[in-house]
Amino acid sequence: MKTILKEIKSVLSTSSTLSAIKKFEIVSPRLLPDIASSQVPYIGIAPVSTSESWVAQRKQAVHRVELYCVNYVQLMENSIIGDTVKPGLLEIVNDVESVIRGHRLPISDTNYLSKPIEISSVDYSVTTYGDQFYLFVASISLECIRLFNLTLP
Repeated sequence: MKTILKEIKSVLSTSSTLSAIKKFEIVSPRLLPDIASSQVPYIGIAPVSTSESWVAQRKQAVHRVELYCVNYVQLMENSIIGDTVKPGLLEIVNDVESVIRGHRLPISDTNYLSKPIEISSVDYSVTTYGDQFYLFVASISLECIRLFNLTLP
């Protein structure tokens, strides 16, 4: 999981498509850290779970990761769809999806994942953050699958 989190952070933070994002950070699941207004738009990357099973005589690990894309709620419409100056949350989510979808996280010219990253869902919410300050959050759920060359006993 550690390698997956670090590689997802690297892929996102080095993408020119996401140049409007001010901070990328590995965070605890379902818990936003203190985010200064100067750090928004922001993306948090969180480990959620890992499960293993046998598939076609091979061990398969499914790692679930969530990305938290965060934007201010200032003018509601601009926070959602953006304007000519700042991207809205829908544009940020679309850009994140285009960067991460289908990625296999290559390390030293070898794909770390056995299958491309799958986006399983995107959920939206608004959260209170301090006095009269609100954050608009998109939670993007990812599945990252690795097959291991183990054989059944």
